[in-house]
Order: sequence, then C-alpha cells, then structure tokens
Amino acid sequence: RSRQILTQGAYGGAQCDFGSLSESEQCPFVTCAVDCQMTFWAAWSRCDADCGTGRRSRTRSVQTPAQNGGRSCGQLEEWETCDSGPCAQDCAYGDWASWSQCPSCGAASRSRSRQILTQGAYGGAQCDFGSLSESEQCPFVTCAVDCQMTFWAAWSRCDADCGTGRRSRTRSVQTPAQNGGRSCGQLEEWETCDSGPCAQDCAYGDWASWSQCPSCGAASRSRSRQILTQGAFGGDQCDFGSLSESESCPFVSCAVDCEMSFWSQWSRCDADCGSGRRSRTRFVKVSASNGGRSCGQTEELESCSSGPCARDCEYGAWASWNPCPSCGGGYRTRTRRIGAEGSNGGIRCDAGSLVEQESCPVAQSPAHFSFPRNP
Repeated sequence: RSRQILTQGAYGGAQCDFGSLSESEQCPFVTCAVDCQMTFWAAWSRCDADCGTGRRSRTRSVQTPAQNGGRSCGQLEEWETCDSGPCAQDCAYGDWASWSQCPSCGAASRSRSRQILTQGAYGGAQCDFGSLSESEQCPFVTCAVDCQMTFWAAWSRCDADCGTGRRSRTRSVQTPAQNGGRSCGQLEEWETCDSGPCAQDCAYGDWASWSQCPSCGAASRSRSRQILTQGAFGGDQCDFGSLSESESCPFVSCAVDCEMSFWSQWSRCDADCGSGRRSRTRFVKVSASNGGRSCGQTEELESCSSGPCARDCEYGAWASWNPCPSCGGGYRTRTRRIGAEGSNGGIRCDAGSLVEQESCPVAQSPAHFSFPRNP
C-alpha cells in the first residue's frame, strides 16, 4: 500500500522521508480450486425407430471431480432426435363429393367423384385411378313444356314531340306452357324515349346587392346579375346589355377634415448635460367642418439628451488591515477598490491611492501588550 505527502517540511521543520511512502506484507495462503475434468462424448447410439423420427443418445464419464469450489461437472448423458428414413405410406382418398344434379325431366344419370389426398409411397398400397368416380341412374320424370313466344315487334313512335317521352312494343304466344313449364312473360313492354332537346329560353340569376355609395358628394351606384342558362334550340337568346343597371346616389354634403401645417424643428434641449426636454409646434391651416376629422395637438414635447455629465472617480470602502507578524516589527497594509471610474471630464482615479501602509509595533517582552489604534 502507499500514501502521499500532504505538506513538505519547511522553516526548520522535519523533512519528509520518501522511503516511508509505501509498505508491503505477505498474503495468506489459500488452496486453489480444481475444475471438473470429463472424457469426450462417446459415439451416438443406434436410432430407436425403424422408420421415421426417433431418439438416440451418447454418454461420457468424469475423469477428475471438482474440488475446492472449482467448476462442477456437466451432464453424463445427452439425447437428440434422429431420422431412420420414411415409413411405408398407403394411398389415401378424400370423401365423395355430392351427386351431380339430375335433369328436371327425362332419362338421365348422375355422378360423383373424389380426390387423392396422398399417393402411395415407400412400398405402401398405390392409388386406383378407376375408383375416383362413380355414377347411377336418375329417376324418370315427365318433362314440362315451357311457353314459347314470338320476338318483340319494333318500338312504337315516341309520344313526346321534344324532350323525354314513352314508347312501347308487343309480342304474342306461340306455344302455351304445359306440365309445370315456364309460364309466358308480358305481352307489352314500355320504355322512356328522347325526341331531342326542347327550345330553351335564356335564364338570368338574381340581382346582386347595390354597390356602396360614397359617404358624400354626387355619385351613382350599380348592381349586376349573371346568366344561368343560355338560350338554345330556338329559345330566346340572352341580352348581355341587361346584365347590369345603375342609379344615382342620394346627395350628402361632404365633411371637411382639419388640415394642419408640418411640425416645426425641435427646440434646443433645456438641459446642458444629461436628460432634458424639447418641443416643436404646428398651426391649423383649415378648420374641421360638417363632422370632419378634428385637429390634433399644436405642441409636442419629448425627452432629449445633451450628452453625459462629468463624473468624478468613486472609491469603495477600505478593507481590514492585514495582520502584523507575530514576532513584532514590519508593516501592515489595507486596500480598497474603484467603485466607478471618472468619466466625461470628471476627476480620474489614482491607482496609487488604492493601497496604504503603516508600521507594526515592535514587541518589548513576552508580556501582553496592545497595538495603538490607527486613526
């Protein structure tokens, strides 16, 4: 172990011994730990399954047991999965599907089928493709006779001279339905028809609001509207001259705002140094009438600066005296700081007046005595 020097010997005191900065001693004896030592794993045993997936194992033994807290021994036997090759697999069929639909009448048969799920393999029974389908006779049913109808005739003329109307067509029965056969449909059919566009007159939108009249004087105001639909197909056409109209505004006498002259130059600052005040003036050229904007102030004042005033040096308070030597004689001092430098033509600070010194009293005997007080 080691240590450091905190303070060197001085003024006749004992000097430091650099040989005593470190020391050593013998450690206690401790018996070392012995880890377990094991043999290598033996070969894997034979797989316990003749086909497919099984298990096999291998073993090892302890050569040196663990001692004195050494690493312990691991497992002596280990297992893993093994594969002895595929087992024999017989052909596997799926379920039969539903029978096919028999016809509604007449002599016929129906059938059904199934699929192979798994082919035979590795010596297993093979699939018989002839057994994937089978059939049987359907029961006999007398057939129904459906209604037979003629083709539709041509469409009639549209019943509207213009725009949307209706038209029709007809057909007749050739063979009536028998034995529950499909019945006959409708003999007449209607649909909408278009005879071309009808005449369309111009359509105008509503008038917008009147524009704003000026607050006074002679003037007019106007309003406008837009075309919603143009005239077409022989209808009345739009008159673009009728999209706007105007009228005179009511006459109102205009208000006269006050008019004032420009501000004069600022007067001289009323302070020789530092902050003061100065002013400027203006006069009324045109007085307000008829509710016009009134006149503002004719005189304005603001702060002004005539430059910084002279500032003398300022000193801080004296600090305490330094202590005198214990054996008497010598000097002691005290200091002070500059609080603010002299500026702008004021008295500058004297660096020599920041420190003062006086003599310390001389000790006459070991007896107690008092120092004279400084004025």
